[in-house]
Amino acid sequence: MIQPTILVMGNVVADVVARPIDEVPHTGSVHPETVAFYPGGCAGNVAIGLARLGVTPRLVACVGQDAFGAALLEAWQQHGVDTSLMARLPSEATGVTIVLVDSVGERRFISTPGANNRLTPAALPAEAMNGAFALHIAGFFAALGLEDGTLAARLAEAQAHGLLTSL
Repeated sequence: MIQPTILVMGNVVADVVARPIDEVPHTGSVHPETVAFYPGGCAGNVAIGLARLGVTPRLVACVGQDAFGAALLEAWQQHGVDTSLMARLPSEATGVTIVLVDSVGERRFISTPGANNRLTPAALPAEAMNGAFALHIAGFFAALGLEDGTLAARLAEAQAHGLLTSL
């Protein structure tokens, strides 16, 4: 059986998760038990979820040409995500979210969008729509370049190619 391909476009970040951190002092240091790296961001998380369901996700997003960008690409590829439509931007840093998790699981986020703000609807080549089943836009409000006024036309183009679309 052929796996359906779903295009996933949106924000991606390197999640750096520290736990437990119950209080953040105004000055000084905290020493969490663990600090871990995970591929994240709305589009990145959707792509991994689709891969786990047996779908072929093609991720359309922007990262920097830095260590975080390289680590994200490797992580997504290990999860079965097609990263061939990813852009690596030498002039931008990869988006990063620092996640502080307290002892009961509540989270606080410190984020920088980085290369996400350079993602525009034009990053999705029309030929990438050929043979795809759907186009999902994830994290619309976290990738400011998607708000350039052309997204509605891009979604209509995807629908004309027979793709389901979702936000």
